[in-house]
Amino acid sequence: MRRTRALTMYLIVPCLLYAAAFVIVVTQFSAVVETSTLRQSHTVFAAIIAVVLLVKRDELSAER
Repeated sequence: MRRTRALTMYLIVPCLLYAAAFVIVVTQFSAVVETSTLRQSHTVFAAIIAVVLLVKRDELSAER
């Protein structure tokens, strides 16, 4: 897989989807969501992205 395609699939799209979900949750359900819940969701998302970066390191690297 090309590097640009891998970046799009493994990083850009998941980050955009998470950002969209975050905005929807904060704007629509702001009374229900607490700060600790947002921190936990950010931590889980960061861990998932870190795992993706580790697993897909070869596809995402600039070296060929």
